[in-house]
Amino acid sequence: MLQLTKFLIITLMAVLAGCSTLTERETHHKTNASISEKKSHASKPEDRINLLLTAVNQGDLEAVMACYEPGATVVVEPGKLATGTQAIREAFAGYIAMKILITPESQKIIQTSDTALFISKWKATGVAADGSAVLMEGTSSDVLRRQADGQWLIAIDNPFGVTVLK
Repeated sequence: MLQLTKFLIITLMAVLAGCSTLTERETHHKTNASISEKKSHASKPEDRINLLLTAVNQGDLEAVMACYEPGATVVVEPGKLATGTQAIREAFAGYIAMKILITPESQKIIQTSDTALFISKWKATGVAADGSAVLMEGTSSDVLRRQADGQWLIAIDNPFGVTVLK
């Protein structure tokens, strides 16, 4: 269970590291429309990352899923991948259940044409199933692609950065 908890936390944190965090999930959720309804506003790679961060911090699984290409791959843990909508949905459902709030520390986007590399450092807090506090931090590297409609979606989500090499 602890392994799954760590995986779920790390997975989303990495992607979201470069975005502003929400301080109160409930307040923000009441004052903003569902992120799923705003998915068309990702005309830049950083827009998609911001939508993903907001979706996670709000606990909106549908909005999280709207941030990924249908055939996207998420590194669940070094050596274990989740590919495709159903596998990614299952991975993030557990993560959202922990009510994770992600705080970005730094980010860099490197873009060429229709592909972008998002690199970020992040920290996150949440609550494990047993009620214990969850504190995580890491560095991510993620690939986004511009779609035919001009919107950006995440193709590869690697919240473990270079630790996948170990």
